[in-house]
Amino acid sequence: MKIKKKFIIGIVIAICAVAGVTIWAVGAATSKTSAENGTEVSNKKDKMDHNMPSQSSHKENSQQKNNSQDENKSSAESKSQSKIQGKSSATQEAASQLRKDAENASNGANEENSKAQTFTGYITSEDDFAAGLKEDTADMVHMRLMALSGLGITFQQDGKWVFYYFDGTFSTDNKKGADGKWSFDGTGSQLKAWQLVEQSVKSGKGKSPVQVTVTGILDGSTKTNPGPDADGREFPSIKVESMK
Repeated sequence: MKIKKKFIIGIVIAICAVAGVTIWAVGAATSKTSAENGTEVSNKKDKMDHNMPSQSSHKENSQQKNNSQDENKSSAESKSQSKIQGKSSATQEAASQLRKDAENASNGANEENSKAQTFTGYITSEDDFAAGLKEDTADMVHMRLMALSGLGITFQQDGKWVFYYFDGTFSTDNKKGADGKWSFDGTGSQLKAWQLVEQSVKSGKGKSPVQVTVTGILDGSTKTNPGPDADGREFPSIKVESMK
């Protein structure tokens, strides 16, 4: 009976010993795992801490690079805009100068044309001049068709014959004369020229051209032959101040 009791006690002690060893082993393993986990977490944290400055630095460098590119782009655009504005300003100045030159030339021409000039030549008609008759005779000019085409002065200028109309109203094709015949009904300088031609014819000088000296202004106006043999040509008209 005593032996059996001792045997049971021994078994209980052995079981307790095994249990104690097992508990110790489990605790040690748990501690090791915790330590390893802690080390791994610490390593990961250190790695993250190490990478974070690098990423931040890379981000800062990238931002600086972008800022630099933006500044360069802005500078280039500013230079380009300045260049364009410079060209535009130069173009505007050149155009303004051209306008001034044109205005000055026009004013000079107008001033020159507004001055009275003196012309010496022969009284003729547009019909005579168009036919190349130059200084035609008084008898030829003293005709209805000649009067209807308009009277003016012809003379040589730089080796060429030129023709200028006299101002005034051209004669019309009418029957206002005696016995229903045609009669010169022009006015102004046209009438004055006709009277000089008629005077030459009546004084027996019909076979000679009619010399005349005219003072007047070329104001830029023109006239054309309105008669039945009109050719559509336009000639300058003199605003006559005197004719003799």
